[in-house]
Amino acid sequence: MDRNKYWAAKLTGFLMSLVGLVVFAVGVKLAFFFGDKAIHMTTWELSGAGVLSAYVPAGMAVLCAVSGIFLIGAGQLVRATVDTAENTAEILMCIKNRN
Repeated sequence: MDRNKYWAAKLTGFLMSLVGLVVFAVGVKLAFFFGDKAIHMTTWELSGAGVLSAYVPAGMAVLCAVSGIFLIGAGQLVRATVDTAENTAEILMCIKNRN
Protein backbone atom coordinates (compact mmCIF):
# COMPACT_ATOMS: atom_id res chain seq x y z
CA MET A 1 0.00 0.00 0.00
CA ASP A 2 1.41 3.33 -1.07
CA ARG A 3 0.85 5.72 1.86
CA ASN A 4 2.09 8.72 -0.18
CA LYS A 5 -0.76 8.45 -2.65
CA TYR A 6 -2.61 11.42 -1.18
CA TRP A 7 0.35 13.68 -0.42
CA ALA A 8 -1.25 16.74 -2.06
CA ALA A 9 -4.43 16.38 -0.01
CA LYS A 10 -2.41 15.90 3.19
CA LEU A 11 -0.37 19.02 2.42
CA THR A 12 -3.52 20.99 1.61
CA GLY A 13 -5.13 19.96 4.89
CA PHE A 14 -2.00 20.87 6.83
CA LEU A 15 -1.70 24.27 5.15
CA MET A 16 -5.40 24.99 5.73
CA SER A 17 -4.98 24.26 9.43
CA LEU A 18 -1.81 26.33 9.60
CA VAL A 19 -3.41 29.34 7.90
CA GLY A 20 -6.46 28.91 10.12
CA LEU A 21 -4.27 28.97 13.21
CA VAL A 22 -2.60 32.19 12.06
CA VAL A 23 -5.96 33.80 11.21
CA PHE A 24 -7.34 32.77 14.61
CA ALA A 25 -4.31 34.17 16.47
CA VAL A 26 -4.43 37.47 14.57
CA GLY A 27 -8.19 37.75 15.13
CA VAL A 28 -7.86 37.18 18.88
CA LYS A 29 -5.00 39.68 19.15
CA LEU A 30 -6.94 42.32 17.20
CA ALA A 31 -10.12 41.64 19.19
CA PHE A 32 -8.29 42.30 22.45
CA PHE A 33 -6.62 45.40 21.00
CA PHE A 34 -9.80 46.96 19.60
CA GLY A 35 -11.91 45.78 22.54
CA ASP A 36 -9.55 47.44 25.00
CA LYS A 37 -9.59 50.58 22.88
CA ALA A 38 -13.42 50.60 22.88
CA ILE A 39 -13.64 50.05 26.63
CA HIS A 40 -11.36 52.98 27.42
CA MET A 41 -13.12 55.52 25.19
CA THR A 42 -14.81 58.41 26.94
CA THR A 43 -18.52 59.14 26.66
CA TRP A 44 -17.80 62.05 24.35
CA GLU A 45 -15.78 59.84 21.99
CA LEU A 46 -18.57 57.26 21.87
CA SER A 47 -21.17 59.73 20.62
CA GLY A 48 -22.15 59.51 16.96
CA ALA A 49 -19.66 57.75 14.71
CA GLY A 50 -17.39 56.97 17.66
CA VAL A 51 -19.50 53.91 18.42
CA LEU A 52 -18.83 52.55 14.95
CA SER A 53 -15.14 53.31 15.13
CA ALA A 54 -14.93 51.54 18.50
CA TYR A 55 -17.05 48.41 18.24
CA VAL A 56 -17.09 47.53 14.53
CA PRO A 57 -13.34 46.73 14.33
CA ALA A 58 -13.60 44.63 17.49
CA GLY A 59 -16.56 42.72 16.04
CA MET A 60 -14.74 42.16 12.77
CA ALA A 61 -11.71 40.85 14.67
CA VAL A 62 -13.92 38.37 16.53
CA LEU A 63 -15.36 37.21 13.19
CA CYS A 64 -11.80 36.81 11.92
CA ALA A 65 -10.99 34.57 14.89
CA VAL A 66 -14.13 32.49 14.30
CA SER A 67 -13.18 32.14 10.62
CA GLY A 68 -9.80 30.85 11.71
CA ILE A 69 -11.47 28.17 13.84
CA PHE A 70 -13.59 27.05 10.88
CA LEU A 71 -10.51 26.94 8.66
CA ILE A 72 -8.70 24.76 11.20
CA GLY A 73 -11.72 22.45 11.27
CA ALA A 74 -11.80 22.27 7.47
CA GLY A 75 -8.12 21.31 7.39
CA GLN A 76 -8.72 18.56 9.94
CA LEU A 77 -11.70 17.36 7.92
CA VAL A 78 -9.48 17.02 4.85
CA ARG A 79 -6.96 15.03 6.89
CA ALA A 80 -9.69 12.76 8.30
CA THR A 81 -11.01 12.09 4.80
CA VAL A 82 -7.54 11.15 3.57
CA ASP A 83 -7.00 8.86 6.58
CA THR A 84 -10.33 7.18 5.88
CA ALA A 85 -9.39 6.62 2.23
CA GLU A 86 -6.00 5.16 3.17
CA ASN A 87 -7.42 2.89 5.85
CA THR A 88 -10.23 1.70 3.58
CA ALA A 89 -7.72 0.80 0.86
CA GLU A 90 -5.62 -1.08 3.42
CA ILE A 91 -8.66 -3.02 4.69
CA LEU A 92 -9.63 -3.88 1.12
CA MET A 93 -6.10 -5.14 0.42
CA CYS A 94 -6.21 -7.35 3.54
CA ILE A 95 -9.57 -8.80 2.51
CA LYS A 96 -8.32 -9.53 -1.01
CA ASN A 97 -5.13 -11.20 0.27
CA ARG A 98 -7.10 -13.38 2.70
CA ASN A 99 -9.20 -14.99 -0.03
